[in-house]
Amino acid sequence: KAERVREGFRRLLGERGAEIALDQNTHALVLRFLSALDLRRRPKLVTTDGEFHTLRRQMARLGEEGFLDVVVVPAGPVETLAERLAGAVDDRTSAVLVSAVLFGDSRIVPGLGELARVCGDRGAELLVDAYHALGALPFRLAEQGLESAWVVGGGYKYLQLGEGNCFLRLPPQADELRPMLTGWFSEFAELAAAHEPGAVQYPRGGMRFAGATYDPTSHYRAARVFDFFEQQGLTPEALRESYLGQTTLLADALGVPGRREDFGGFV
Repeated sequence: KAERVREGFRRLLGERGAEIALDQNTHALVLRFLSALDLRRRPKLVTTDGEFHTLRRQMARLGEEGFLDVVVVPAGPVETLAERLAGAVDDRTSAVLVSAVLFGDSRIVPGLGELARVCGDRGAELLVDAYHALGALPFRLAEQGLESAWVVGGGYKYLQLGEGNCFLRLPPQADELRPMLTGWFSEFAELAAAHEPGAVQYPRGGMRFAGATYDPTSHYRAARVFDFFEQQGLTPEALRESYLGQTTLLADALGVPGRREDFGGFV
């Protein structure tokens, strides 16, 4: 069932061979991502003031301790957000963490592909929070120019998967990193193998960022929901058209400014 959930996320990302790590929440996945960065040599993290509480709270707490330089870029105006984030990246930057759709006002963040290119040129990682994008609008990585990005998200809202079904999509360079926070599931397939003394071994692929024991019951629900969406033709394109009809009706009635095409699935 877990593999069926991974396959559901792969289809939405438009990447058949995507390496996917699963966990019950995005916080655990983000922590393992952060623990794999070279924060001693590159202690700078760049984010925005428009992130969901998972990132907002953790980034704020890390910044309080003083051993990490957490740079918070204003989310508005969103039209220049990716450019301003790119401008904050330097040789001390380990990662940029930003949403594809801002949870506060539903604005779609443009230019993430160019931000990914800048991060790659500077040796920094880009993590995109796709929670409010995936399932609400088409979000295929190749079309977004995000093949080199880490992508985190879950199915609690738009995908109707309920709690306990979150994912981290690993980019090709993930096999070069060794998360410090690592659970025994990362050794699941090699528990009986001989281990090199004094070295923690990591598998290749999604299990590299796996955690440990959790309640997998939610995967049974999620697998059925993914099947149902496919049977009913509830593609991101079809759902996007439906959402735009509803959000346009609400926005017009309430006098909310802006083109609805620039917003995600809510008002």
